[in-house]
Amino acid sequence: MKKIFKAIRDKDFDLVRTLIENKEELVNCVAKQPPKKDDGQSPLQVALKTGALDIAEYLIDCGADLNYMEDESCCNEWRTPVIHDAINAAVMKCRWNTNDKIRGFIEYSTEKEARKAYEILEKMLKLGADVNKLDSYGNSGIWRFCLQANQILPTFNYSTNSESDDRIFTKELENDLLNVLNLLCKYGADISYVSPDTKRTVRDFYLGGSLSKLLSQIENSYFQCEGEYILRVISKDEEKILWDKLNNEFKFKPGTDIIGEWIIITGDTKRYHKAIPWNEEQENIINSILKELGLEKMYALDWNHDCFEFSPMEDISINYNYYDSDRQCQVYFPTYYPDGDYYFFFDGTWNYGIFGHPWRNEIIIMGKELIKRFEKNKEKLGLELY
Repeated sequence: MKKIFKAIRDKDFDLVRTLIENKEELVNCVAKQPPKKDDGQSPLQVALKTGALDIAEYLIDCGADLNYMEDESCCNEWRTPVIHDAINAAVMKCRWNTNDKIRGFIEYSTEKEARKAYEILEKMLKLGADVNKLDSYGNSGIWRFCLQANQILPTFNYSTNSESDDRIFTKELENDLLNVLNLLCKYGADISYVSPDTKRTVRDFYLGGSLSKLLSQIENSYFQCEGEYILRVISKDEEKILWDKLNNEFKFKPGTDIIGEWIIITGDTKRYHKAIPWNEEQENIINSILKELGLEKMYALDWNHDCFEFSPMEDISINYNYYDSDRQCQVYFPTYYPDGDYYFFFDGTWNYGIFGHPWRNEIIIMGKELIKRFEKNKEKLGLELY
């Protein structure tokens, strides 16, 4: 039995496969000390914590227990469910860095490694791993993410409310961590869970720095309706129906011309000019307006890009994006301002809508009640009549 754990630590994939093919029950055997750090753990746990990701994936495919956790007979006080090891691996394979005066900026991991660890975590969650399973100290999956992420983010000084430059919160690191965080939330991570140690939720505990920024982007990004998340990329068939209606009934004509009709909307409309994109506060005002109207389900169309069904109740953060592992691409949710392309937002009944032209800096509001609310907030939104 010790042979398989040594093979995992040596990252000897061929030997691991040979051992399991000869004795299938080894996939869920339990390690005995020495070494003490492996005592009570499964092969999958050891593979994940040592970065043997190809072996970890093989063990999953062979039927490894995805909800395994050491029992109290092991010699270690801190016992963790295997999903926590997968979360740790996904975080530590993000493109983090160190930045000091002697060695300068050094980035660890690569996009490929980050993707691999993410996909293993995703596979475990898809196959039924419990994202909210607690370790022996009462930490949940979301807490495990935060505790681990805090180790690779810039050090935050709560006394001075400032971050050190010992590490840099790069866009690559932010995207990698957000992908993991989005994935955990997608599979039901409880962001309102109160840790028995801190007596707080993660959002209440991490009140500053880069980790707080990450949590603020994700906390309200998922709105649950009867157990399902509303935000989704719509299918090409759904998309075609909506664009066909815009093309045929609304006479939508995309182009860079700044004169002439580009869309014809019957009923109550008002046209505004806005030269620069709305900031986060202004985007939130627009979202609040849609919430006031009780619009629980809407469409967001981005010309020649992904289109979405969403709810304003989700409070989706500005510039929200996530990694779609099925299509292997980053997905970007549009802002209410047409920043670089035609962005259209409307409800399923086509009674209310926001239609933006990127080159004319023109915003058309559709629907009497929606117009009233835009007029009321016109100064705050920096709008001028077109």
